[in-house]
Amino acid sequence: MVCTTDNVRPYIVSCAVLIDMLCPVVWGKEPDVKQLRPGRFSVTFFFETTEPVRTVHVAGNFNGWSSSETALADIDGKGHSWAVSAELAPGRYEYKFVLNHTHWESDPANRLQTGPYGNSLVYVGVEPQEVPDDEVGRLSAEALPGAWAEHPLAVVEFLQHVREADSSERALMIENWMSHHPMPHYSESAVTFILFSPLASILGARELDLVISAVGQATAHTMHRPLSDVPLFVLTVNQAALPPEATYLFAVVSGTPKRRRQIVDPYAWSVSSRAGRPVGMVTRPDKEKGRIELIPKVQPAKGSMRRRDLYVYLPPGYGSGGHRRFPVLYMHDGQNCWDDPVHPFGHGGWQVNRIADRLIHEGLVEPFIVVGIPNTPERQLEYGPGEDIFSADGHTYLQFLIDTAKPTIDSRYPTRLGPEDTALMGSSMGGNISLQAALLRPDIFGAVGCLSPALQFKDRHDQGYFDLLEKIGRVPVKIYLDSGTAGRGQDGAPLTRRLGEALIQQGWREGHDLLRFEDAGAEHNERAWRARVFRPLTFFFAVNENEAASSSVIMPTTQPIP
Repeated sequence: MVCTTDNVRPYIVSCAVLIDMLCPVVWGKEPDVKQLRPGRFSVTFFFETTEPVRTVHVAGNFNGWSSSETALADIDGKGHSWAVSAELAPGRYEYKFVLNHTHWESDPANRLQTGPYGNSLVYVGVEPQEVPDDEVGRLSAEALPGAWAEHPLAVVEFLQHVREADSSERALMIENWMSHHPMPHYSESAVTFILFSPLASILGARELDLVISAVGQATAHTMHRPLSDVPLFVLTVNQAALPPEATYLFAVVSGTPKRRRQIVDPYAWSVSSRAGRPVGMVTRPDKEKGRIELIPKVQPAKGSMRRRDLYVYLPPGYGSGGHRRFPVLYMHDGQNCWDDPVHPFGHGGWQVNRIADRLIHEGLVEPFIVVGIPNTPERQLEYGPGEDIFSADGHTYLQFLIDTAKPTIDSRYPTRLGPEDTALMGSSMGGNISLQAALLRPDIFGAVGCLSPALQFKDRHDQGYFDLLEKIGRVPVKIYLDSGTAGRGQDGAPLTRRLGEALIQQGWREGHDLLRFEDAGAEHNERAWRARVFRPLTFFFAVNENEAASSSVIMPTTQPIP
């Protein structure tokens, strides 16, 4: 089935971003919330469709985004009408329906949605203004046991120097100290969180919270303001009280009723993403590990595309001296590239930062930089072929890559500038746009990774990726191509095989500038791409040519989250 969108763009768009996705007409009604007893509510979820489906589950932050835990019952026995009731405590919940274990669908009857994934929202026993922020709304009211600790000597001395300094010198003194002390600040047994935020004063902050999160839990702690005339907030926590793999954000609390605005620590030694948004990592600086920096809200040099963050992975040993320059990999769906254990949709992230660390540590690849460019609700348009698949000039997202993202990275980091050291990679439609960019601009991008590409998309003239390849012919670009085989559309395997053969006919050589892999039984999701991503990374950046040409490179000894 093919769906067209008259109000967006005139080119033809397939409904199947996921190859094995159904495209039924769906409707239903909003979740029904009833109080069972004080502090407990029954929430009934409904889902209806014109085309029968085999299974429907509801996955959300109330069940760890499990796509198989909460099954809806087939009410009519024909696969059209489904419902399930869940007992929940008061709070703000995000959820989606999962059809046939593969297709994630927002609730069509619920107009309340949030975040980059379009998750549906339901408020249970609370009003929206009571939990205005999706992170703070899930907080435990109880502090971490034994959390508080005295500030370490270095922090006490820093605060004393700020207190004694002339008011005109304070801002520069604070900026200088924090730029030389990656956050959070680790002492022998404690961790100190510090935020210098003029924004807090501008917003008229009533208080400022430190939000510490881990899988299944989050806690908010009011930070102290040692100097009443300086927007400097400090809190020290015992290391032993912090949960493993913790992340943190600052939340400016202001207004009546209270509103919260989250701030990512601009001095965090490393950031990552959780639920599609950047967060600081509670981690001690370590030269043996890579880290991720955040360049917030980059404005496109031209065009009307919305601003977006850039995540920048810097490899182990980066900045340790010398004049070394690094190759760069640009990845689409950039908020999904890292070590989120849950999102997107219960599959977890690609863990590119951790896998790159291991490959570099084991000497299989040279150190490289990765730039993650997050998607937006306009993903289908941005990663699609555009109105004319043969032109990069009129393609808004390609122009962002060429005119904004790459110049921004090259100006800030010691990168190698040539196409032989500049790679692109993505999955599904992210694989499509990577292939299109490399074929149109091989003078900029010299390597491309296409994982589970969705090759059925075409432009307004009904021209697609095979037409583009036939017109362009062979260019000096290394291409990694793969797919799984599971699902209704076999993860696009037939078209992916066809593309591989077409590349060989155009002159690409297997094991030299072309590497293909078919992952039998693998589905179209981040879990599958995480398991395969070491292959293109090794193909692009291998220290040994034989390793780059092999499709059976040994996996790192420590496996990523399954």
